[in-house]
Amino acid sequence: MLLQAPFESNAFRRTVLALTRWIGSPIASLSYILWNIAITGKCALMVDMASPCGENIPGSTSDFARIRDSFYILTNINQYTMKPKESVRKEAEGLLRIVLFSKDLQLKDTKLSLAQSREKLALALREGRRRGVVPVFVSTMWFIFSLAISIQSAFNLVGSNAQAHDLALGLLMAWMPPLILCSIVDRNPVAAEDIRRRLNKLVDHVCESLEDEDIRTAFIRTFENRPEARKMEEWVEAISRQSPYIKRDFFQQFAGQGRVRWHYGAAHAILCDIENAYIAEHGRNWLANEEEARTNLVLAPVGEGFVWFDFRELWQIGSGVVIVSSACLGAFILSYFTPTVGLGCRSGGYMIFAVTSLTLLICEMLVWWLTKPVSDNQRSRTWTRLHSNATFSHLEDGVQDRLRRANSFFSRMLIGLEKLLMSGALATAKHVLPAKNKAERLVSFKKRLNDQQIAWEDYGIREWTEIFFFRPLELINTVWLIYIVLAQTVGAFVNCNCQTSRWSSSGGYMDLAQWDFTQVSDPLVFD
Repeated sequence: MLLQAPFESNAFRRTVLALTRWIGSPIASLSYILWNIAITGKCALMVDMASPCGENIPGSTSDFARIRDSFYILTNINQYTMKPKESVRKEAEGLLRIVLFSKDLQLKDTKLSLAQSREKLALALREGRRRGVVPVFVSTMWFIFSLAISIQSAFNLVGSNAQAHDLALGLLMAWMPPLILCSIVDRNPVAAEDIRRRLNKLVDHVCESLEDEDIRTAFIRTFENRPEARKMEEWVEAISRQSPYIKRDFFQQFAGQGRVRWHYGAAHAILCDIENAYIAEHGRNWLANEEEARTNLVLAPVGEGFVWFDFRELWQIGSGVVIVSSACLGAFILSYFTPTVGLGCRSGGYMIFAVTSLTLLICEMLVWWLTKPVSDNQRSRTWTRLHSNATFSHLEDGVQDRLRRANSFFSRMLIGLEKLLMSGALATAKHVLPAKNKAERLVSFKKRLNDQQIAWEDYGIREWTEIFFFRPLELINTVWLIYIVLAQTVGAFVNCNCQTSRWSSSGGYMDLAQWDFTQVSDPLVFD
C-alpha cells in the first residue's frame, strides 16, 4: 500500500517526513487531504455552474474554457504554502484574483495576454498529472479481497485464534487504503518544484505589470464606467504598492497530501469571496455576462483574506477521526474478546496507536488556534464564516495574551541556549577540524552557524513544537505501528506475557487446555 503513495522524486528527507506524517498521524493527515479534495470539488462545481444546463461543452477558445483554466490553476495554488508575512494581507488575495481571473491586464515584455499565459500554464499542469491512477485503485481491491477472506476464515464456529488476530491486524490497517487513494486524488506531486516555479513566474509577471504605471493606468480604464470605479482604482493602487513584497517566491513549499502542518491554502478564501460577490446571486450560467462576471471576480471586496478558519472544515476532521478510529476500534474489540479475553499485547498496542494519533490531532488543532496569524485590517465575517460570541472572543484574547508572554519568555531562554550551543560548537570545531586550511574551515563553519541562528530567531511556537513534539511523537507512533505488524508477522506475541491478559489491573489468565484454538470450555484463571 505504501508503495502506491504519491512520493516526490529526489527528495529523500521530505519523503521520510511524509511517511512518518501519514503513518504516525493518520487522522490529521487524512483531515487535510479530505479538505483539499473538498476545495477541488468546490472549484469543479463553480466551473459547472458557469455554463447553461443541457448544452454542449464550449470549445477551447471559449470564455468557459478560460474560466475552467483559472479554477484549475487555483486547485494547484491551493497545494502550496505562501510567504507568511505577506499572506496575512488582503492585497495578497487581491493580487491572486487578478492573476487568476483578469483578462484586461496587459502583461509586461511579452506578446502573450494574461488569459493565454494561464491557458499555457494550465496545459502544462494537466500534462503533469499522474496517468496511473486507475491501476492503483484496482490494485487496492486485493487488500479488500484478502480482508474479506480473513473475515470469513476468522468467524468459523471453531478456528485458530491466530486467524482472529490476523484479522484484527488487517482491521487496524484498514485506514491506509482510504489515505493512499485520497492522497492520489488530491494531486500528483511528481513535479512539485517545477509547478511551484511556474506559478511563481506567473505571479511575478503580474506584479511587474502592475508596477508599470502605463499598464496599471490602462487596466484601471477598463472599469472606469462602473459605479464603484473609484474604489476599484484605489484597490488596484494598493495591490500595486504591495506587489514588490509579494513577488519573488510567493509560493514557497509543496504542502499537498497533508505533508505540511497548519496548511490552509489560498483557494477556500478566494472561492468564498467570489461566491459572495457574484456567483451565488447569479447561480447557473453566471458567466453569461462575461465582462461583468470577471470584473466582480477580480475586483470585488476581499473578506478577511487568507487568515481565518471555516468551521465547515470540522466535517473533514470528523471524517478523518471516524475512518481511523473505527478501524482501530474494530481491531481492538476483536483482539480484546479473542481468548484469552482481556487487555493484552495486541489490544493494548492497538489502543496506544489510536490514542497517540488522536492526541496528535488535538494538539495540532490547539496549536493552530493559539498561534493563528492576525491581519491588521480584518473585516466582519460574512454568512459563510461563523463568528464567535463575546465570551469565546474574550477567552481567545486572554489566551493570545498569555501565549505572547510565554513566547517572549521562551524566546529569551532560547537565545541564551543558542549562544551557549554556538560557543560550544565553535570550541569543539577548533579541536576537531583538521589542521590543513583550518582557518578557512572555521570561517565557513561559523558562517553556517550564524545562518542557522538567524533561522532560529524567526522560529515561533509552531516551529518549536513541530521540531520537539510533533515530529518525534509521529516518529515514535510510526515505529510503534511497524513493531506491531512485525511482531504479529514473526510470532513475537506468542509468549507467556502476550498469551495472558496481563495488562489488566485485576490480573490475567491463560487457558492451559487450549490456548491456540477457541473452544467452549471454562478457562483456568490465575490472579
